[in-house]
Amino acid sequence: MARGFAFYNGKKLSSRDLIEHLKGISNKQGFRNFLLELNGFFTLVLHLENESLAASDLMATFPLLYKIKDNKISFAESNEIDFNNQKLLDKDDPQINSFICSGFTIGSQSIAKEYQRLESRSLIHFVDGQITIEQYHPNFEQPKNTGLLLHFKERLHRISLKVFKRQLEFIGDQQVIIPLSGGYDSRFILAMLHQLKHKNILCFTYGRKDSFEDKIAKAVCEKLKIEWHFIEFNKDLFENYFSNSYQKYETAAFNGFGLVYEQDFLALADLKKKGLIQAKAFILSGLGGDILSGNWLPNAIQFEGIEISRAGLIKYISKQPKFFNQENPLIDRTALAKLIDQTLPKGEISDKTDWLNKMENWGIEQRTSRYHIGGMRAFEFFELNWLMPLWDKDFIEFWNTVPYEFRKDCKLYKSYLGEYLFEPKDINIYHENIFHTNKEELLSTKIKSKTPKWLKQLAKPLFIKRSEIDVLGYDYLCEMLYKKLSKARQAALKKNQKDLNLLEAIYFIDGLYDDNLLEREGSLD
Repeated sequence: MARGFAFYNGKKLSSRDLIEHLKGISNKQGFRNFLLELNGFFTLVLHLENESLAASDLMATFPLLYKIKDNKISFAESNEIDFNNQKLLDKDDPQINSFICSGFTIGSQSIAKEYQRLESRSLIHFVDGQITIEQYHPNFEQPKNTGLLLHFKERLHRISLKVFKRQLEFIGDQQVIIPLSGGYDSRFILAMLHQLKHKNILCFTYGRKDSFEDKIAKAVCEKLKIEWHFIEFNKDLFENYFSNSYQKYETAAFNGFGLVYEQDFLALADLKKKGLIQAKAFILSGLGGDILSGNWLPNAIQFEGIEISRAGLIKYISKQPKFFNQENPLIDRTALAKLIDQTLPKGEISDKTDWLNKMENWGIEQRTSRYHIGGMRAFEFFELNWLMPLWDKDFIEFWNTVPYEFRKDCKLYKSYLGEYLFEPKDINIYHENIFHTNKEELLSTKIKSKTPKWLKQLAKPLFIKRSEIDVLGYDYLCEMLYKKLSKARQAALKKNQKDLNLLEAIYFIDGLYDDNLLEREGSLD
């Protein structure tokens, strides 16, 4: 069995091509060697005479679950499993607590008791009733050596051209659709396609009208003369979240361990309704650029309060808003810390570099590969082809060679984009205020880094309009979700009425455990 596609020896392999290659593999070593040569997004399962092998790509893009029963192993893609008819974990299980706190479970356990998840970069070997699991590709690692920033920028540009040329050969003259924000990643993709003279491009932006995302994306497309559409996220559009059509999408997209992405579904439904999506179009997601380039790394100021130890790392991860909701009154911090500990490599933290490696690997494997990657399911639901250029294997392996000093605050990434792409094309347009800057030398940044979160939350409305904080207009959806929760839930979450992930997770979990709570109305059709 094969799902997805990959590049192998310079050639693009479809799922059918991958299956043909699997037919020539007769053992684990041959399977592993094949995996090491692949660059793409795929899931592979190979059944030999007395053994079974399975593997995921570097991000476990296509969720594969497995269960072992009566000394036999069986595999299923997540969309083949009806989670409403599975034995689920107890509602007070630590994994359900994790899902509510973060939008994802931790480790290989899905919310269905019998099923485990095949983790990213992993290879399963099952023989004689015994299972072994190994990672066939190295971890994401910070090197200890340094070099010249200029040389890294030159390398990054060569790799960028190589990756995008290869992917455009795959796309041909088909329409490319880019969800364009006001940030760096999607603009990087658009600039590269413009540089390589791809003609058939459609960009769209969604969210609150007149937000900085809307204004920047529009200005960039006007500079490059690219077709652009804006989808306003308002109360009328968010009614579709409670429709029968969204229920169908949610059922198809739920993978057993990560919250379903709603934003791209709502936007694409609008584009499809307007007839803007061409047949066989490709959507290019900007996911990954900021993560790989260092956005998750603490800067020098933040490092002052970090304990470089295993306990310090667990504490740091559990208190990171990017991973876990900190204001959630339902959170069990002791249970959460145990789950994090179980998913970290064994042994003590040796130094700062080791700490950084383990923190970043944990975030990518636990959050990105099970929650962020889930956004691809919306593209598939609308029968779109998709690519994630910034998670290309060449980019991953490049960023593994870049030292911390060039990755903190995305220093290399921002410098490269500005110098090689944004400035030459006159699209170096940025949004900045005292809460949107990563420049360590600024006094405002130092104050921000030292200020307690509760005080920053109080201060934000004094300095920034709500439209700049809630750029996607999610306050409307939060209000609608909160009203649909039980009275007991509403009472417990009175102070969390603008926390979308928390409200979505609770609404989803309550509905999964009690179907009567998920009464959908209307339709997008």
